[in-house]
Amino acid sequence: TKPPRPLKHYEHLTSEQRAQLELLRKQGSGPSAIGRQLGRSKSTISRELLRSGALNAQGTYAASQAQQQAPALAAGHLADELAAAGIRLQVVEARAAVRERLRNGGVDAKLGVVDRFTAVADAVEALQQSTLS
Repeated sequence: TKPPRPLKHYEHLTSEQRAQLELLRKQGSGPSAIGRQLGRSKSTISRELLRSGALNAQGTYAASQAQQQAPALAAGHLADELAAAGIRLQVVEARAAVRERLRNGGVDAKLGVVDRFTAVADAVEALQQSTLS
């Protein structure tokens, strides 16, 4: 089997760069000219302009909207890259009430500590597996 490909590293646009992009776009500059001015590739600028969260009601680029959408888009891209590399990531925090019910049900005794890092689904699955064995 082939080793997993390394995850790509991207440097996201800053809020200042997005504000400059918005101003330059309003002045009629295209992706190539904006990229040169910001020191970024024209494809980075094109992708930024095409992002779904970056357009306002008038269909023009809005830096504030793009900045708000950036974390969610970055998380989605990371999840895609991890999946492509064959890495399954599950982050679930068991709430205190759920942890207490699991403890009261004897899960701690059968599986070990159920803390805030234990995924509820993993604890339930492990409990089901232990009762089948």
